[in-house]
Amino acid sequence: MIHASNLIRMVGLTLAGMALAAGTHAQPFPNKPIIIIQPYSAGGLLDMGSRIMSVHAEKLLGQRIVVENRTGGGGKVGTEAMLRAPRDGYTLAAVSSSLAVYSPLLDATFKFEPVKDYTPITLAFDTYYVLAASPTAPFNSLAGLIAYAKSNPGKLSVGNAGDGTGGHLAFELFKQAAGFDATAIPFKGEGPLIPSIVGGQVPVGYTTGTVRPLVEAGKLVALATTGPTRWKLFPNAPTFKEANISPLAVSALLGFIGPPGMPNDVVARINAAMVASLQVPEVRKTLEEAGAVVRGVGPEEFAAQIRSDLDGWGAVIRKANIKIN
Repeated sequence: MIHASNLIRMVGLTLAGMALAAGTHAQPFPNKPIIIIQPYSAGGLLDMGSRIMSVHAEKLLGQRIVVENRTGGGGKVGTEAMLRAPRDGYTLAAVSSSLAVYSPLLDATFKFEPVKDYTPITLAFDTYYVLAASPTAPFNSLAGLIAYAKSNPGKLSVGNAGDGTGGHLAFELFKQAAGFDATAIPFKGEGPLIPSIVGGQVPVGYTTGTVRPLVEAGKLVALATTGPTRWKLFPNAPTFKEANISPLAVSALLGFIGPPGMPNDVVARINAAMVASLQVPEVRKTLEEAGAVVRGVGPEEFAAQIRSDLDGWGAVIRKANIKIN
C-alpha cells in the first residue's frame, strides 16, 4: 500500500515534471543554433551572402547560425536534406533561381514542387547577368551584335555557364526578343567560360559580375546588362531595355527557404532578422560590391516572385524547346 504522504509526493513530482516539459516546449524560438544548408560550393555570391547575413542575423535572434555547404546534384542534395528536416525552423536552406525556377522547369528528375513543397522565407537579393564580348569580336555594341547575327544566321556562338543556367535562358530570351539565330555554347561553369571569351574562342557570352575587373582592364567589353536599370558594377553598359529589346529584364534571385509547414511566427521571426541584417551598412556595401541588388522581402512577396518567374521562363523554355537530362 502506498502511504498518503508518498502518494502526494509522487503526484507533486509528476506535476513538476509536466510543468518543466511544458516550459521547455514553450520556450520562444530560437533556443538552439540554426543551420542554413548552402547547396552550392563555397565562395559564390549566395554562399558569401549567407555567411555575412548570418553574422548579423544571429545577433538579433540570440542564437548561432551555422552555414553548412552540402553540394551535389546541382544543388538538389542539400535542398532535399533541408526538406527532410523537422519543420521547426532550425534547418533552412539557401536557394537560387537555378533551384527555385530553372530546374523545376527543365529537370525531369526534380523531386519537389516550387513553393508548395517548401516554405519561402525571404528573397534576400538579386543579381544580373552581363553580356560580355571579346575585344576581338566583330562587334563592340549590342546593336552591332544583333546586326552581325542577322547578317550571319546561325554563325554567331554565345557562351554560357551550362545548359539550363540563367545565362543560357537569358540568351534564348534575347534571341526571341531581337529575332536572330545564334548557337548557345555551354561550358562547365564560369571558370572555363570567361577565359574562352577573353581569348576569343567564343566571341561573346553571358557572365556574372565577377568579370568587372576584366571589363575595367579592357580584356572584355560589357555590351549590356540584364537588369531593369543600369548595374552599378557596369555603369557604362546599357540595359537591354535601353536598347528597346523588350521585355528583357533578367535577374537571378537568391534567398532562403525552409521545410514545408513551418509555423508562421517562426517564419516571421527569421524573416525579420534576415531583412534587418540586409540593412546593416557593412552587409549592404559588401553585397552590392559583389554584384548583388539588395531586396529583403516578406515570404508572400518571395513566393509571388517565384511563381511569376516560373510562368515567364516556362513560356521561354517551351518556345525554345529547351530540354536537359
